[in-house]
Amino acid sequence: MRIPLHFYIAHNAVEKGVLLDAARTAGEHGVSHIWLEVRSQKDTALIREVSSLNLHVVSAIKDPALIEGSLRNGTSGIAVHPGIQKEVLRYRDTLIRSGSAVYLYMREEDRSVLEGEGFFSLVNEIVVSYGELKREKIENLFVHIHHPDPVLHFNISRYLKMRYGIRHVVSLTPCRSMEDSLIPGSLTLGSLFYERIGEGVLLRLSSDQEYSRKNVSEAALLARNILGSCRLYPRAYTIISCPTCGRCRMDLQKMTEEIDHRLKALEKKYNQDGKNLEDVGGIAVAVMGCNVNGPGEARSADIGIAGSKNNTGILFKNGRVFKTFPENRLADELMIHTKDIIDKKFNTANMP
Repeated sequence: MRIPLHFYIAHNAVEKGVLLDAARTAGEHGVSHIWLEVRSQKDTALIREVSSLNLHVVSAIKDPALIEGSLRNGTSGIAVHPGIQKEVLRYRDTLIRSGSAVYLYMREEDRSVLEGEGFFSLVNEIVVSYGELKREKIENLFVHIHHPDPVLHFNISRYLKMRYGIRHVVSLTPCRSMEDSLIPGSLTLGSLFYERIGEGVLLRLSSDQEYSRKNVSEAALLARNILGSCRLYPRAYTIISCPTCGRCRMDLQKMTEEIDHRLKALEKKYNQDGKNLEDVGGIAVAVMGCNVNGPGEARSADIGIAGSKNNTGILFKNGRVFKTFPENRLADELMIHTKDIIDKKFNTANMP
């Protein structure tokens, strides 16, 4: 399963002339949908330019008068504020015929209603708008909401999914750095996807960040890493490890760092040969502290190692012990068998 990445590009990127570079960078890092903030009829012409980069464009519209121009220029979807469904329904036939999606979303200025009853009024408005559009047979319909309180965000999203079957594009909260975003982003997305909430992830930069290649790349990479860990986005490799306990029989941190270093080198070698591990689903490698619970806890991994007694360790595949080796040979043996699994994946993929 692959969850699509969306990237919101605010109008200041258009004003500064960096829209296309930001969109191109996002596309290079796995983003498939660009939310373009459209403020004038002139902006609607930019839809074709961004689409020429093989990206889907979602027109983020505040003025309903811009819906027609956006659809005429080939937008893949329109993102509108709940409450203007009657204006949207003027283009019902065009939306259905073209398959263009409709996203009911919270605008930046809606953040002022996050306190008190304002947020719940907005949620109610979303429910009403969603219901009217559904009754008019607009099926390609999504909702995007956000609240900084992860518990409230989760509960509201879950309620909308369970009660009304609403499909969501969920947010990754922007922070100043990738490191600051990792934990809250993992908690938010992990809890939502665990409940099967989310048909896409919408990324955006914080208001004080520039649309530089570095910032756009980091935001996309963060989302890919989180989704890759959840098996919701292809990664070259994923390392599964345990938090350690009294049974741990080897220096787990040192071993994990060594395996990570070797996997990076292996990935680079495949890339040099014109092969991308993501294209064959990547590989999950487990590095576990002990052979008691390790293989079972990491049975979702393709292959793994675990410490054992007397300075030995085990190699296991899909949760089943394969062989025992001296600890100083574990990393070498793991990489030999990892490469063998990857080669078999490429061979299978190339079979007619």
